[in-house]
Amino acid sequence: MPGFDGILGQPVALGSIESELARGRLNHAYLFEGRQGTGRLSLARALARMLLCQTTTGCGQCKGCKMFGGGSHPDYLEIPREANLLKRGDFVEGDGDRPDHTPILNFIYLKPVEGGRRVVVIPDSERMNEAAANAFLKTLEEPPEGVHILMTTSARDRLLGTIVSRCRRLGVQPLDEKTIAAELLRRGAVESQDDASALALLAEGSLGQALAFSQGQAPEDWQWMRESLGKLTPDGALQLAKGMLQRASEKGSSAAEKRQGAKIMLDLAALALRQALRRGGHPLNIERALQALWDAGEQLDANVRTELVLQAAALNLVSSLRRPDVRTE
Repeated sequence: MPGFDGILGQPVALGSIESELARGRLNHAYLFEGRQGTGRLSLARALARMLLCQTTTGCGQCKGCKMFGGGSHPDYLEIPREANLLKRGDFVEGDGDRPDHTPILNFIYLKPVEGGRRVVVIPDSERMNEAAANAFLKTLEEPPEGVHILMTTSARDRLLGTIVSRCRRLGVQPLDEKTIAAELLRRGAVESQDDASALALLAEGSLGQALAFSQGQAPEDWQWMRESLGKLTPDGALQLAKGMLQRASEKGSSAAEKRQGAKIMLDLAALALRQALRRGGHPLNIERALQALWDAGEQLDANVRTELVLQAAALNLVSSLRRPDVRTE
């Protein structure tokens, strides 16, 4: 279908959606699950455009498609990704902390302006705190007619089970290395096939991660991270933290650029650990180490000082990986 022309890969998810569109049996709520950077949000937006298209094909020519493309469709609401948490005020009017933001439940109970549907996209829906999830749950159980709620997540276990059970779940798979490499070249993110192939390998199926890597010295950082984790000792935690901070600081001088650089270093550490797990590293130890890296990333999002976050992450890695059967070299 034309509306899915820009989606890379995902034959299973696309086949399911196209079948449901053809039968006119769309669910009221979808949960797109997968790694960051694999196209979850792109897929949700493509489906939203098709739902609001006057021909339901995402034709790009009708009034609905043109308003959607211009960001002005009155029956479409996408929740910003900037906030670290989605709170009750994001769903119910009266106790929100972003007065310029339309609460979700207010939006979906309004009558559609351009037709019979209203569509809400909630990126990274695991950001909901408990109060937000509880406010949302009843509406998800019995939504107004013509409302479609499209959510994405990379951490389904952080969502209420009752929310997950009321959604049509669609897995968004990692992209293959050839697809990522070709897209990097098409976008001009790299200059050579060799660079594209190297970044595609590092990204582990995530185009978003590959694009982030293309902005810095990812191959050199990757080699350094593998060597550092391979010889990590209890006395080496501070040295690891200093090394990560130095490399993060090279990504830019501002606090925001340093945080982004730190996130890249944490992603590289997680990649090294996942590769160690595939080679037979102790799963419980690596699971704890990956959780430590996840927590560090959340602390960076909460604007905790980058130096403190990296020091704590390094100490937690040492603690988690102290058993001799975890090798990352």
